[in-house]
Formats: sequence, structure tokens, C-alpha cells
Amino acid sequence: MWGHCIYVCVQPGQLQARLVADRPQPAGPQWSAEHAALTHPRTLMGDYFAVQTLLRQAYAALLPRHWLTPAPVVIVHLLPEAQGGYTQVESRAFREAALRAGARKAWVLAQGAVLSDAQALDFCRQGLLPAAVQRLPD
Repeated sequence: MWGHCIYVCVQPGQLQARLVADRPQPAGPQWSAEHAALTHPRTLMGDYFAVQTLLRQAYAALLPRHWLTPAPVVIVHLLPEAQGGYTQVESRAFREAALRAGARKAWVLAQGAVLSDAQALDFCRQGLLPAAVQRLPD
């Protein structure tokens, strides 16, 4: 097995995560939390360590509890479009938080609509994105 893929949507004040399945399911496992760390007036991430803790909690809630469970591949999607776009520092902060929380690989996306499970799986496996979604540099 190649591992698990977790798709994380970040919005002001809220973080939502879902485990992306490679087979059709009525509703995959989801996790959501509201936190003040995501309510800074000038940036989406106000507290790096709190966001890292939120991501760690999401991974623990979504992944199977086996000692041989591989670390997940994580897509962090910054949903509100920032005026002028997100800076490389903001992108790096979210990527580092995802990795430090326990991800094997992490990507940060900006712009575009929420990805479907099929689109998220295609990106996790092959790096393929819909044209309307922008991947921020690592």
C-alpha cells in the first residue's frame, strides 16, 4: 500500500481535514476544529505551534490506530484567496507544520475550489492538479 492521503482545508478560524479514499465511500472520515490560531488579521496562520498541534490531532483522528500505519501524504489547501497571493513564508509555515505534525510529504495549494477525492488522490499519487488550482512553491 502506498499510504494514506489527507486533504486539509484551511479557512479563517477553521481547519477541516478528510481522509481521501481510493475506493468509493458514502462519506469518508472527516475532522474539523475551530481555533484562534487561524484568526490573525494579516495572515492565515497566527500561531505556528497551535496549527501544528491541530494537524497532529487531525492525523490521529483520521488514521487507523496500528503501529505499522505509514505516515500520511498531506495536501494543505489555503481556501481564502489572499489579496496579492500568499507569500513563500506563509506557504513554508503551513508545509513545515504539516511535516512536523507527522506527514511523510506535504504540499500547499492556493486558489481554486475544494478538491474532490479523485482529484486529491491524483495529486497525492502523480502530482496532477486541476488547471484552476495553484500549487505554491516548496
